[in-house]
Amino acid sequence: MPILRGVLGKVPSGPKSRVRNFIANKELGTQSDIHENVISPGVTVPWHFHETEEVIVVLEGDGECRTDEGTENYSAGDVIILPPRVKHSLRNSGDTLDTPDLLLSERPSYQIPRGRLPRSNSRYL
Repeated sequence: MPILRGVLGKVPSGPKSRVRNFIANKELGTQSDIHENVISPGVTVPWHFHETEEVIVVLEGDGECRTDEGTENYSAGDVIILPPRVKHSLRNSGDTLDTPDLLLSERPSYQIPRGRLPRSNSRYL
């Protein structure tokens, strides 16, 4: 049973950046991809999509999740569920670090969309 120590808590190096702290991925010997995303105030994660469902657990901060369906605000304690291939972008709209943890059910394929994508429904809990 592996215990990964000291993998969380790194913060962005500057005021307009973000950092990913990997909790689980292929390099760490798991089948899933889980990472802590720490986003500085005002920073936007560019539009992208994944081939697998993405579950985002917001640990702290405030932000916006954008999809083709519109923009939803999120805050600490919220869970965002994005079906496969839903184009999305996250933005820290608050004035403190934003920490949404990302859980992807299988090895994700991160893609920046080119052209039009099929519309899919996203669920916000």
